[in-house]
Amino acid sequence: MMPRSLAAVLALGSILETRVHGGALSSGPSNLCVFVPISPRSRKDTILAHVAMETWASPAARLAAGGVRVTFLSPPGAEVYPALAQDTVQFPNDVDTDYKRLPIRTFMMWDYLGKERTDDCRWFMKADADSYVNLAAVAERLACFDSSELYYFGVAHAILPAQHMREFFPAVFFAHGGSGYV
Repeated sequence: MMPRSLAAVLALGSILETRVHGGALSSGPSNLCVFVPISPRSRKDTILAHVAMETWASPAARLAAGGVRVTFLSPPGAEVYPALAQDTVQFPNDVDTDYKRLPIRTFMMWDYLGKERTDDCRWFMKADADSYVNLAAVAERLACFDSSELYYFGVAHAILPAQHMREFFPAVFFAHGGSGYV
């Protein structure tokens, strides 16, 4: 079972989506928002983000999936690459960390989304730049669930203290998964 505080954070954040309905633009919450943290220090992230924009995160793929919003997250002050600029958000307190400290950045991302983007999206997902996300399949599967309820879809990992310390320090559960989680 996932801790309630993490479930609450996962159930909150979102990004405003403008969708096309019958040729007219309308503003309203997107059904699904996908957030992809990228590191400007990593040439690999930059290349993979560009590849995502040409494949699963392309405007055509987003529209075919019902108006899914894909947003890349880059630390403040980092160079935003022109091809990704329209789909990149920089939020305060984001930090560019090494892989070892990536969970810190991820928790900060959820904290920001939960505090600042609460009314813009029904569902949201974290994915990595090196993953392929079938937006239409994810959106279709989520249609089976009530977005006002708390759900976690993905892999839950646990940090388990040494056996002799478990009486004093319980396991810590956290969301994880390169392929993404909702």
